[in-house]
Amino acid sequence: MKISLKYIGVLGFVFVVSCVKQVAERPDHLLSESEMESLVYDLVMFKSIQSYASEIQSIVPNPEQTMYSWYGLDSLSYVQNDRYYASQPEVYEGIYNRVMLRIDREKEALDARIKEALEKAQAEKSTQTPPTTKESASLQN
Repeated sequence: MKISLKYIGVLGFVFVVSCVKQVAERPDHLLSESEMESLVYDLVMFKSIQSYASEIQSIVPNPEQTMYSWYGLDSLSYVQNDRYYASQPEVYEGIYNRVMLRIDREKEALDARIKEALEKAQAEKSTQTPPTTKESASLQN
């Protein structure tokens, strides 16, 4: 009975150790978390703009590559950085949560500006006096 418990314990230990994933290698050009957040934000914003304005592809032929170059990366370096941060789920989730917060703040600001513009237009429309009968008759002629 003692031997089988030791055997099970050793097998359990080996199983647990084998399930632990190795963290991805640190890339040569590692972006800081804030740089990675900014890059992901830029990529998300570009993709959303591109879905509304497909002609942007003709203006910037390889937009993702252009964005990578802003951060001193190429596509392979980006993938290495993404894989590195993805191997650290808490950090990776934090980056994406901050990106979502930025997007939400941008959306709220735009919604407020749109609401303000609509209210202003409606106020201007309501302050205009309707034409009198003589004025409307002359406008029709």
